[in-house]
Amino acid sequence: IEETILAIEAEESEGATEAAHYECAFHILPMIADEEVPNIVGELKSLIAHGGGTITGEEVSERYDLAYEITKQVDGTNRRFNAAHFGWIRFTLPPAALLAVIEEIAQRTDILRYIVIRLTREEVEKPFSIFETRHADDRPNAEAAAQTHDANGKTGEETSEELSEEVSDQ
Repeated sequence: IEETILAIEAEESEGATEAAHYECAFHILPMIADEEVPNIVGELKSLIAHGGGTITGEEVSERYDLAYEITKQVDGTNRRFNAAHFGWIRFTLPPAALLAVIEEIAQRTDILRYIVIRLTREEVEKPFSIFETRHADDRPNAEAAAQTHDANGKTGEETSEELSEEVSDQ
């Protein structure tokens, strides 16, 4: 289905010379050494540039535990993964070149999963950074709320409104 959607977008955009803004989010196999991950990201950026794209942003891959197990065939064997290096690359690219770039990414054996999305004007103007949010958010307020919550002897059955009031009261 996703290949069909991409093919339709490429077909509708044939002859379009104005580049569109995209983001490719990806999981790199966890068995790839941390030192090798930047090389793989560099290769992905080269694929995009070779397809006529321009890199406009990226976040370096970090290793994450996955929310659910993903199975991928590696070296002829189905392997299960519950962690991966996650990162993203933002780029501009003529829509007619998108399908070729995605096909190249799909052939990579070091990528566990990926998605390419077309960005809205708002997403381009106000980029979101998951890692900045994650690190800046290292949850001091949430921890304080949880500590207060525990110290008040609450049972954990409060509504979200009650929890919001507790957090805003702090």
